Amino acid sequence: MSYAVQTNKLCKQIGDKHILDKVSLSIKSGEIYGFLGANGAGKTSFIKILMGLYHKTSGEVRIFGYSMDGNNERFKNLYRDIGYIVEVPVFYTHLSVNKNLMIYCDYLDCSYSKIPKILELVGLQNCEKMLTKEMSLGMRQRLAIGRALLADPKLLLLDEPINGLDPHGIKEFRQLMKQINSEAGTTILISSHILSEISKIADTVGIIHKGKILSQISLDQVGADENSLEDYYFNLLRMGGMQ
Repeated sequence: MSYAVQTNKLCKQIGDKHILDKVSLSIKSGEIYGFLGANGAGKTSFIKILMGLYHKTSGEVRIFGYSMDGNNERFKNLYRDIGYIVEVPVFYTHLSVNKNLMIYCDYLDCSYSKIPKILELVGLQNCEKMLTKEMSLGMRQRLAIGRALLADPKLLLLDEPINGLDPHGIKEFRQLMKQINSEAGTTILISSHILSEISKIADTVGIIHKGKILSQISLDQVGADENSLEDYYFNLLRMGGMQ
């Protein structure tokens, strides 16, 4: 079994506050992993450590088997294999969709020829000349996904990606993630506090509460509907997560 992400006793401490407390989890290559927890549980900090935006206090992190520790040149190159989408994506709002993606291609050293296919994949094939400031939140979210896919990443890290989307946008997002996962074999980590959406998309669920992992379990074991996951989640909190 190969793993896209593995952490062992990962800790992040700021002052006296333990943001992440001995977090150990494994994300299998090719799966959709739902990272579930309330706002402030530690999801964003975990993702930022994976992206190298936060320094860990202690513990181990491996991505595709390579440790983040030390001056690992191979690990630095792995960032090309990781796509990252924040809750509110940022673009050059005075520039067109096409120009924004061209700038990102220059940064990644990839061909502009990939842009039309990417825009078609995310349903923006007729929006090349639109200024990003004229786009709805749902359209910008699709554009952010397209931007993240330009380098054909092996791993997508999505931090609360459906916040602000309407029901139609959420459904489109879910379908797109399943398509990317099935067609390209991309490993996807989706952090969210919305149980119903995680229940509809994830293969495995990791539940984090106050910086601690309470459970990591296949959704098949929980039950493939939102009520089953909701019951499981709140039972976990009652048994120990509220301590």
